Amino acid sequence: MSIPALSVVIPAFNEAAYLLRYLPSVLASLTRWEEITGCTGEVIVVDNASTDATADMASSFGVRVVTESVRNIGRVRNAGAAAARSGRLFFTDADVALPLEAVTAAAAAMDAGAVGGAIPPLYTPERLCARLLCAYWDHYRTRRGGPRASTSSAPPTPSTTSVGIGTTCS
Repeated sequence: MSIPALSVVIPAFNEAAYLLRYLPSVLASLTRWEEITGCTGEVIVVDNASTDATADMASSFGVRVVTESVRNIGRVRNAGAAAARSGRLFFTDADVALPLEAVTAAAAAMDAGAVGGAIPPLYTPERLCARLLCAYWDHYRTRRGGPRASTSSAPPTPSTTSVGIGTTCS
């Protein structure tokens, strides 16, 4: 079994319904990324002592499931990181549809030396007041910088930088 070039870690507590809805997009994007780059990836769902069918639902998609019984998100993410076979980790949540562009951008950023970061969400709520709040927050974040995750010691680059699909597999 080859070592994957990217490990996608999904913490989950009672998220069977979300996995049913969103895990197919994660798997489709990762599969497409594998086809384009020739690299391999893996998906790890970390079941955090769920009382629903979270672990069974994740297993039904053929992803690896690990368990963390202590209800602490740091421990859950660390359990996923410890189970990962790749040195490159991509964390997402069970209620997120993951587009190919997110996987590509993250892999390219890691290839360029990033050791951490965040991808701005694309959230389109149905209710008008929620859409307005999201539009305000996007405007505020664009003008003032918003929350940032740590990256490498290099200065931050504009988010408008185009990212190629190429990646380095070993």
